[in-house]
Amino acid sequence: MIYIHIPVPFDAPELFHLQSFIKIMETFSDKKIWVHCVKNYRVSAFLYHYLLYSRGLSAIEAQKAMLPEWEPNEIWQRFMNLDLE
Repeated sequence: MIYIHIPVPFDAPELFHLQSFIKIMETFSDKKIWVHCVKNYRVSAFLYHYLLYSRGLSAIEAQKAMLPEWEPNEIWQRFMNLDLE
């Protein structure tokens, strides 16, 4: 198993964190990948963007990867609205 750590402050996620995550996911797209964080909230947001932009899923389909009980605060709502294109 290869472990890759992307330290993302919960109160300050940045575009470069997301770009790093997507690059790693695309690099290992032919492998099984286990993505996690302490509460999996960050994972929810990062997987949403990956599925939306790299895999071409609709926003509704990409949201299925998110934890249903998570209600993103203002910081994470801004992050969720990032446009990578």
